[in-house]
Amino acid sequence: MEIGNGKIKLICKDQKMDKGYGLESL
Repeated sequence: MEIGNGKIKLICKDQKMDKGYGLESL
């Protein structure tokens, strides 16, 4: 998921448990 890495990363941090994107792993 290279699209909006920074944006998604921020959202992931907040909705990490909710969505479980797992972008922080990258």
